[in-house]
Amino acid sequence: MAWNEPGKDNDPWKRPGNNSQRPPELDEVVKKLQKRFGSVLGGGGGGDIPPIPGIIKLLLLAGLILAGIFASAYRVDAGSKGVVQRFGAYVKEANPGLNWRIPLVDKITIVRVDLSQEFDTKNEMLTGDANIISVSLNVQYRHASANEYVFNVRAPDETLQEVTDAAIRAVVGKYNLEEIQRDKRDQVAIETKELLQRNLDRYGTGIIIDALNLNETEFPVQVQDAAQDVIKAARDKERYILQAEAYRNDLLPRARGEASRNLAEAAGYKDKLIADARGEANRFVSLLTQYEAAPVVTRERLYLEAVESVLGSTSKVLMDSEGSGNLLYLPIDKLMEKSGRSGSNSSSPASLPPTTQATPTNSTSSSDSRLRSRDR
Repeated sequence: MAWNEPGKDNDPWKRPGNNSQRPPELDEVVKKLQKRFGSVLGGGGGGDIPPIPGIIKLLLLAGLILAGIFASAYRVDAGSKGVVQRFGAYVKEANPGLNWRIPLVDKITIVRVDLSQEFDTKNEMLTGDANIISVSLNVQYRHASANEYVFNVRAPDETLQEVTDAAIRAVVGKYNLEEIQRDKRDQVAIETKELLQRNLDRYGTGIIIDALNLNETEFPVQVQDAAQDVIKAARDKERYILQAEAYRNDLLPRARGEASRNLAEAAGYKDKLIADARGEANRFVSLLTQYEAAPVVTRERLYLEAVESVLGSTSKVLMDSEGSGNLLYLPIDKLMEKSGRSGSNSSSPASLPPTTQATPTNSTSSSDSRLRSRDR
């Protein structure tokens, strides 16, 4: 059944107990509001709405002015900059102190430009010799340009971390594991900072890197045992190299000294041979001169000197060939032993046992005479 069925009085706008009162029309509500605002601004209210007193009007006006002042003023702290946007567009950078804006129109973003901030990052990456290493970094930075920091990059802090990871990966990939952990550790940090700053400047982030520290360079947990073996092998290699260098440093000076000594001895021996040869040559020249002056006398003297040099170093046994015809026994071995023991007396005639010792005769003199006559 419909509420407006004929014959039924079911008007939903009627209030209970008063069937004749209906809700006000929209036009009447608007007219009443216009009269109320007119009375506030000084015009006649008209109708049955009483006018607002003047003191209240002044208070309301003063309140509106103060509200506008408070809404327009803002303060920028020392060491910060305020980026002013009007309808979303960049207008200016507000300096530290009290500044003004258009309420409900201007948007202010405060950026701290003098405070150094920092963050830590840790990533696993490949080195130049295809080893896996975990690198931990500490980056200290600050906002140098508030305008660039707000407008050029959507998320500058996230971009900073991503660019940092890319920079350290690029630098670590240039060096091998041993250089990163020991020799080139500081160089890796310096190159990473320079590359990171260049990338941030190219993106226009307005961020300045104050310091970049390489905290840890360690192996991932999965490969730590194998990495320790590699480190031990590298240390053994260095130890063997040091031992080899020490052995070389000990051996080479001694070899050079021995070589110098041999060279000096060879030079001395050469000089001795040359001096002896020259002396012999001079002696033969002198002997030739004497021989040309007196050939017979010189020949005799040379013969005697030769016999003396031969017989003077041998053991001698003198026998009389014209004695008895008995067979004599000569103990040659005993004579040689005695000759060896005597040493300096080897040139003297060897003594024979009483039964075998011979006596000197004139046979030697006769033999010597025959030799001399034959020589003549």
